[in-house]
Amino acid sequence: MKKLFFATMALFFISCSQDQNFENDLTDQSLKKETPILAFENWDHFYEEYNSISHLSQDKLASWVSKKNHNALLNSLNSPKELSNEQETDLNTLTNGLLAILNKNQEFKIGEEIVYFTKGIFYSIEAKKISNKSDWKKDLSNTKKIGNASVRALSNENSENMNKEIVMSTSQIRADYQREFIKNKYQACTGGPIIGRGGLYKYVHELQSRAFNVGYPNVVSELYLNVKLEWRGRRWKPASEYRHITINVNGYVRDNINGNGPSSTNIRINKSLSCINRDERILLEDLVYPTNFGSAPKWFVSLSGTITQQINKDNNKWSNYVSW
Repeated sequence: MKKLFFATMALFFISCSQDQNFENDLTDQSLKKETPILAFENWDHFYEEYNSISHLSQDKLASWVSKKNHNALLNSLNSPKELSNEQETDLNTLTNGLLAILNKNQEFKIGEEIVYFTKGIFYSIEAKKISNKSDWKKDLSNTKKIGNASVRALSNENSENMNKEIVMSTSQIRADYQREFIKNKYQACTGGPIIGRGGLYKYVHELQSRAFNVGYPNVVSELYLNVKLEWRGRRWKPASEYRHITINVNGYVRDNINGNGPSSTNIRINKSLSCINRDERILLEDLVYPTNFGSAPKWFVSLSGTITQQINKDNNKWSNYVSW
């Protein structure tokens, strides 16, 4: 997997920390009880840390978050029923690495500025400008827009002799494989009563490109395989039932960024997960390209195999042959 690289980065590493002086920077006394925030000296420091964690699995990222004693947005993947519609959209848009860095209030700190993410946009504001009577997140007119993030799902339309492709930086979302079912039986893996029939659910298997641009004139693009479970309320929402997942997918991905011709990365995923109650997001490949890249940057994909999901104790087991 390519290591993210920024030509303007200094070649040093300083581990990020919670901002111990955050309370002193804010004039609003109520903000002293805010969720701890990860602080970086500058954007070099931020990307140095991001590079070191972006390729980690969700479990290893969770360990990294725990060691930082950090209530990260990543933790929200384990409690999706508590999320608002807006938070679900933001969660889906952000890369795994950003979910680990942003706190549950969707913030981190660069120097003396607070960086806040919402609705696809990164904003920054000097900490000293946060007054004691203003809810600055409800009125972002005093902030600066400093970047954006987006997500796009695979287009499953093939033209002859062409691999399926994903445009890296647009914001359309569409699932390619899904199966709806009525849940017949369920028991949490931690024990408790067996719950009978009820509720409309669906398994979803998709490829998505998540991209973001903040701090530097470069775009970070990451290609993911998503394995999800959703339930139907007023709309489809992430589900938190424990389930068992097996993934056997092989093939390759390539991009059109390399000036010497498309570069390919072989993909081989053989993974079994037992009793997890969150979506599984697997990073397949990542790269960086300049914001002024001439043609439309794209991932080209050729992947196939089988993904199996089953809610614990339920008989609705789905073994899905995928071909992207």
